Amino acid sequence: MLSVDTDVLKQYAQKFHNQLASGFIFDSVYETYRHQQIQNGLMAISSYLISTASQFEANDDAIAVSNWSFQSFLNPNLYPLLTKKEGGPNAHLSMQYGYLNKEYSYSNEYVYSSMDINVGSFRAKGDAQFSLWKEGQLYPNLSVKASAAASLFSMQTYARMGTENIYADVKTNATVGVLYANAEATLNPYEQTLDVGIGGSALKGEVEASFHVFGLKLTLTGQGSVGSAELNMSYHHSNREWEFGSKLGFIVGTGFKVKVQY
Repeated sequence: MLSVDTDVLKQYAQKFHNQLASGFIFDSVYETYRHQQIQNGLMAISSYLISTASQFEANDDAIAVSNWSFQSFLNPNLYPLLTKKEGGPNAHLSMQYGYLNKEYSYSNEYVYSSMDINVGSFRAKGDAQFSLWKEGQLYPNLSVKASAAASLFSMQTYARMGTENIYADVKTNATVGVLYANAEATLNPYEQTLDVGIGGSALKGEVEASFHVFGLKLTLTGQGSVGSAELNMSYHHSNREWEFGSKLGFIVGTGFKVKVQY
């Protein structure tokens, strides 16, 4: 399975964007023209990387296969344990099942759109990492993350419209009959934490719209669910303090957020 770190793409996009410069006065028309060409090229690369990251994020949860798919990875990485360095063994496990998957896409000079439909899907994954040292001192640390989700029907869409410098994109994610669970634990001498959540909903959806204007990005996100139930429990303990809590949600839930990047 192809794995793409979209944060890295965004970091490189920002690096190209940071190279943009203005306010220079040149002696010739040609130098001014070449400077503008370079500026346009840098902006085009930055916009392309941001657009590519957005497309991968839109399709990241849409990957489904017929029948079972299984992936595991174990890195013993004993060297840090023997040399008092940070780091250590880590492992990854993932599996998924898709009864039916259909993908559609359309594109032209100014528009790109895609739609992925999944029927009867299941996904589960887990990650674990262990380290023994921190800054040369004995500091055993174990972190574990696990999640699973199943749905009767899900649909993801992505659309982008505009030019290289000015464009808008919209991502949607809708699921019907979804069940999910997640757990995260951290154990070390300073803190012991455990977060567990389970939930389900008859209908769950999310919409994200982003507007890009010469490097400025405005993102609007909305979420909603109908006929849902969710239970979260947490336990946090660290030096001189501890915390325990739970949250229960039922029937209907909504939410939104606004994010600006420049």
